[in-house]
Amino acid sequence: MNSRRSITKRVRLDRKFFRQDAVSVARALLGQQLVRMENGRRLAGLIVETEAYLGEEDKAAHSYGGRRTNRTEPMYGDGGTVYVFLNYGIHCLLNFAVQKNDQPHAVLIRALEPTEGIERMQQLRPAAKRPTDLCSGPGKLAAALAIDRSWNHEDAVTSQRLFVERLHNGNLPDDKIVSTARIGVDYARRMGRPALAFLPARQSACECCSSWGLVTSSITMERVVHSSEGKSYSKSSLTLRADSAGKRKFAIPKLGAGDS
Repeated sequence: MNSRRSITKRVRLDRKFFRQDAVSVARALLGQQLVRMENGRRLAGLIVETEAYLGEEDKAAHSYGGRRTNRTEPMYGDGGTVYVFLNYGIHCLLNFAVQKNDQPHAVLIRALEPTEGIERMQQLRPAAKRPTDLCSGPGKLAAALAIDRSWNHEDAVTSQRLFVERLHNGNLPDDKIVSTARIGVDYARRMGRPALAFLPARQSACECCSSWGLVTSSITMERVVHSSEGKSYSKSSLTLRADSAGKRKFAIPKLGAGDS
């Protein structure tokens, strides 16, 4: 039996899943479905971008150096505990604590492909011009799902309001995942941290992701991604599209003068 085939029964991710290390959880969340229940209605999307934060030794983590405050307390919760923080005083960002109690590692959900409740998401984010803009960044997806700091300490394992569904047996294969630098934390990268952000690889659309159904309409990737030719493309320059046969492919822009 192909371990990457979709499963028919929706199964919620359990405590064992969220008690893995941050990198394993960040990678395994790709292609799974985040669900927010609002008055009996499902607002949902496939997770297509994540970042891992490695606790007290990770300079980019809010728990760096053992900072245990009212703000960071959810990071110290059991795997699956929701941690929402306000970024630059403007945008709420959704994270899940991973590992066990008192091990403040977390995974940031950076982007979703909306799948259910899109009309309601558009009401919550009227600035979005098209469905693919609704959840194409961490602040956007929190707004589209009406998630704010009041969700701190919610338990995604037991909650009836917010959880993650496993849509596939097994994880996206390693060679179908791009590992790259986290956004906005260059200071941590200079400290020698590896690439801790994850999204589907460029070629995965045609080779395997049509069976996963990760992205079925165009979505802009907010990353620097390397092509098979070894060239880099800047933030927001790659667009992931579905062709007429339903398979996904990247539309890669031509490099202009001075691009590299």
